[in-house]
Amino acid sequence: RFDRDECAAFAMLRNAPAESELAGWPALMELGAATGRSGAIDFLTEEVLTRVPNERATALRQVSLLDDVDTEMMRAVTDFGGSLRDLVSGLPLVDLHDDRVRLHDLLRDALRREVTACVADAVRRAAADELLRRGQIAAAATAMRDANDIDGIGRVAERLIDDFHYDHPVAERRAAVSGVEQVLGDDARAVALGALTAAITDPRTAVERLDRAVEVAAQAGRHDLEALAHLRLAEIAYSSGDVARVEREVDELVRLEASGVAVAARVAFLARIYLLRVSGKTEQVPPLGDALIDDSALDDEMLAVALFYRTVSIAYIGRIREARSEVDRLAPTLPAGLFLNRLAGMMSIQEWWLGEQSFERLAVPKNLVDRIEEVGQMQLFVEGAATVAIMYASLGDVETATDLVQRADRSLAPLGNRAWSTHTVAQAHAVLDLLAGDEDAARQRLDDAMPDVGPLHALPSHVYFLTGAMSYALLPRTRQAWDDEPDSPDLTLRTAVGRALVAFRDDGDTAPAAALPWGAPELIRPHACEPHLVELIVAATAAGDPVAASVLSLLRLDPIATLERLASHSDRGVRNAAKEAIATTPRRPAQTMSIDVLGPMRVRRDGVDETHAKPWRTSRARELLHHLVHQRTMTRAEVCERMFPGRDADAQAASLRVTLSRLLTAFDPGRSGPQP
Repeated sequence: RFDRDECAAFAMLRNAPAESELAGWPALMELGAATGRSGAIDFLTEEVLTRVPNERATALRQVSLLDDVDTEMMRAVTDFGGSLRDLVSGLPLVDLHDDRVRLHDLLRDALRREVTACVADAVRRAAADELLRRGQIAAAATAMRDANDIDGIGRVAERLIDDFHYDHPVAERRAAVSGVEQVLGDDARAVALGALTAAITDPRTAVERLDRAVEVAAQAGRHDLEALAHLRLAEIAYSSGDVARVEREVDELVRLEASGVAVAARVAFLARIYLLRVSGKTEQVPPLGDALIDDSALDDEMLAVALFYRTVSIAYIGRIREARSEVDRLAPTLPAGLFLNRLAGMMSIQEWWLGEQSFERLAVPKNLVDRIEEVGQMQLFVEGAATVAIMYASLGDVETATDLVQRADRSLAPLGNRAWSTHTVAQAHAVLDLLAGDEDAARQRLDDAMPDVGPLHALPSHVYFLTGAMSYALLPRTRQAWDDEPDSPDLTLRTAVGRALVAFRDDGDTAPAAALPWGAPELIRPHACEPHLVELIVAATAAGDPVAASVLSLLRLDPIATLERLASHSDRGVRNAAKEAIATTPRRPAQTMSIDVLGPMRVRRDGVDETHAKPWRTSRARELLHHLVHQRTMTRAEVCERMFPGRDADAQAASLRVTLSRLLTAFDPGRSGPQP
């Protein structure tokens, strides 16, 4: 073949395009220059392909109908017994790379001259079957539609029907369902698949479509589709707090189960779990789960579902350590899949409540949320993103929390106002409001979102567990509901923190705050955002707790605003505790600073480049920063010797004071009070 320079030289010599589709092949370039594209195709047909043995030529004609081919695809569409390399050996216009071959369009056109319509349909159908075998449902549906393969489209439909957990990404699922709908029209499978897909992408419109799917499936005798539609209707009602509708769908599934519909028998238990949880009877889920797990008729996929709901229900009634023990014991026996991943994510929440908090641990549920977003399960994504945002916020990481909430906001609209994802997002916003110092906005968000009759009415109990202490403190109307919640061994602090904050604010009673386990602050943090935590620390310190004040050093956000407010409290002990904290607690920077020292120094504040701003123009301040970044720690004497050699000690000290003052001012122009 010609290289690029040789192609250019030939093109100049022959007055031909240098970048033609024939570039690189000397004979073809010469022929193309003389006779054009059709002459090149004739040459390939008469001088190249006639020399290829019949078995190879037949296989080449078959693969020429596909864009690119790997070994498995070649086996699926041809009877050729050799390798891909054997198939294309000695041919021009072939790209063979990493077990994939792509034929040049000229060669494909030459090969297709002898392909009949019957052969083309057979190849496309075989290729579509291979794509379906690989799980590439959208590509398979397109190929089968193009080949007018109605039976093949039916197989795609059945594969999608069996995709109970929506493991295929939604975009791919939508594309495949579109192909099914185009070919099958009003067939029960097409109607049901469109409705089942809408259930995860647009629950607001899905109910009407699912109701129609139930009707069409019943008329067609496809009671399996009828059962799946009833389950998704129950799921939407559950996530919207519609107890009556969940009951209705459970009754329908029980009816189908009694009629011997295998799918109904397989999934009816899940609707029963929805009903128990939405009716405030979460404590009844574990016994139901025990019965299901002992049921030998339950397949592995449904066993994973049963274990998930059984385990998280144990956790949400406050038996977190027991739930974790169950996960450790049973999870290794479960098949990989979405529910096993969800189980890991849910247990991360429980471990957060147990005080096992770190950004490394939070990466587990955050990665799961990212995966769910990629798959396209928007309701699950929104709830998960808002939940993980609250967890990050509890550690003071406002930036990550804000990003997660914004992502949840963008996906919230199609879910409808009644979905309990809305409640979770409202809580996440309320937490961010509180961290920004706007408690009134946080209170209003919670009040607007929470049902009038209380936080646990017509909602799964865990929805408001995430901010139980905050809603207890900010919304008096919720307190009775929280007080009526049964005691739980691992979640007692959920209400204890709220009660301590109310006692301090309303009655000046610091004893409940002092009773909190300040020796293990990681147990308190999940239930108290940092501004509330600061209040509790000061109250506990005023009551004589010797440990609480040390917790201030663990906080990521600046506590000064809360401390200054408490410094004017009516109680002298509280005032003194707050003033002592102000005097001893380092201020946190208000912005995030980034410093690049590889190459020219660059300084950014909250992502904005300030390198050339006035505070950073002083070369001495920049030099001092450079030394500190590279050395991490230096004594004053070391800095003076590096920056001001040859001066006497007093002159060095004076110059360092000026330089250090300029550097600190550049970092924090409005700084005041003790600094780290």
